[in-house]
Amino acid sequence: AAAAAEEAAAAAAAAAASEVQQPGANPDVAPGAGAEATAGGEASTEAGVAHTGDAPLPAKPAGCAAEVQLPWRKRRNVGGGSSVPSVDPKTMQGALGKLEDEMADMSESMIGAANTFYMTLKKDREKLEEIEGQQEKHISHVTSETDKGRQLLRSNQLSFLCTMLMLVINIVIFVAMIPFIIFT
Repeated sequence: AAAAAEEAAAAAAAAAASEVQQPGANPDVAPGAGAEATAGGEASTEAGVAHTGDAPLPAKPAGCAAEVQLPWRKRRNVGGGSSVPSVDPKTMQGALGKLEDEMADMSESMIGAANTFYMTLKKDREKLEEIEGQQEKHISHVTSETDKGRQLLRSNQLSFLCTMLMLVINIVIFVAMIPFIIFT
């Protein structure tokens, strides 16, 4: 049985060495092989055809290589053993205590920063209220000056009309005086 397993592994390695990846092929999948169907019905592909985990995949051609193990596709430890090394409980308690202290310090720093922001915003609001008051004062001043300008424009127009009326009256009086000058 061991000899048969070695022969199968050697045949798979030879087939993998003889395979050439086609242009445009997915580099994450071994050449000539599609992704394996996953549990739970996740979609996978086999030779460019989409499949789900519920339907059986077609058999691989005889010359296909076994799936290539890529570094970013390392399987997790499925067998009940933990891949995380065991840690001393005292060390873990000390680390948790340090973490809690750091988090408490960080929260105090954040409270201080929030209070600083609050004071800055309070000062800014006071300055904005002062600026708003000045703007209201200047707007009322501009409005009063605009009203004065309109009044002057009206009086200027009335003055012009009065001047024209006086000119017409003077011309009529002059024309009326001409006969008296001639007869005298």
